[in-house]
Amino acid sequence: MADALSDGPSDEEIHEAIARRRGWAHAFRTVRTALGTRTAVPPPAKAPAKGHARIERHQVVRFEIVRSVETRTEDSKDSERNGSFDLSDRPRYKNLTEYAVEPPEDPRTRLDLPLVRLGSEREIICGCDGGRIICPECSGEKRRPCPPAVVCPDCAGVVPCTHCEETGKRRRRAGAKQPPVRRTSGQQTAGQRTAAQQGSTAQQRPVGPDAAGTRIACAFCKQPDVACAGCEGWGEIRCDLCGGKGRAACKECKASGRITHEQCGGEGSVTRWRAARIQQTPHRDSLELPERDWPARVRARLNRDAVWEPLDTGQGEKVPDGVDRVHRARITQRLAHQPHEIKRDVSVRTLRLARVELVNDPHRVFYVFPGKTEPQVVRLPSRQWVQRASGIAAGVVALLVLVLVLLN
Repeated sequence: MADALSDGPSDEEIHEAIARRRGWAHAFRTVRTALGTRTAVPPPAKAPAKGHARIERHQVVRFEIVRSVETRTEDSKDSERNGSFDLSDRPRYKNLTEYAVEPPEDPRTRLDLPLVRLGSEREIICGCDGGRIICPECSGEKRRPCPPAVVCPDCAGVVPCTHCEETGKRRRRAGAKQPPVRRTSGQQTAGQRTAAQQGSTAQQRPVGPDAAGTRIACAFCKQPDVACAGCEGWGEIRCDLCGGKGRAACKECKASGRITHEQCGGEGSVTRWRAARIQQTPHRDSLELPERDWPARVRARLNRDAVWEPLDTGQGEKVPDGVDRVHRARITQRLAHQPHEIKRDVSVRTLRLARVELVNDPHRVFYVFPGKTEPQVVRLPSRQWVQRASGIAAGVVALLVLVLVLLN
């Protein structure tokens, strides 16, 4: 066999490969015929004679370049971390542009190198007290003002006692200096507890939010069945936060008087420095020539079964000698140096692909390319056969539509 890597299969090898491929197809059809699943077929065709095949040869080129691109950036303002931050593992630089970093051996590797400007690192003691400051909510007093009473949620302070509202009088009950604590269902008023202790058989009235509209004895006028069961006629209930004392524990500092200083994160100091970064990033670019829309089956077989010839690219500065003239200009454009490029790796592989049409088999087209042991063949329907089949299918559909219209 001729050198399949450089020139591809010769005309004779292409003819033999196609005949071999057609022979396999004939053998398969013969088996189906013997099983009664297909009509008899003619004997297999021999290799096409010279002049009975139209062969188009194409050099397929797969080009890939991987560039290592380096960027150097310096922050416009100082970086900051809480406390004493360790920067001993970061290299120092004086001039970022002149700082030496070797290009990578393999441009596919990445580098991310943080740096510190020489002399910019410093630790600043914060003005707080060991990372704590006085709570701004309670001014360090641990407690903050709180209303001793809130509006009763049962009566909303509207007509807490019907009798007091009629007379315009509301006297404080002897010994009662604060509104009562809101009671829930099952709790008793002071009068109900006294009656229970004396063995009274008086009916216990429900109180709380579950007894909307229920009235009990007023804590001021002492009249029965006139006051809101939730506040006993006060219109207010004692605040749960402060217990009616007017001052509650500060939630911001949890009654400690001090909170963590956010500026230093509670460390008492901050570390500041001017940071920079050097990055080496791989950038990939690929190209396949000719940029022809090969059939999907052909592409799949090229990826799976084809033997590609790698060309020597040297330092990746010029197009290898084995590339055809029609492809050289496109590859030369891709080889142009990019800004900040420091390393490159270029790969060029070629393949000779033959497209064959047979005079005595106009309904098929064959693609032949070099394989590991022998030329490989992909057989596909020709464009004329596809157009003819499409026309027949369209005619059948039109005929079915016409029949349906006539039947209706």
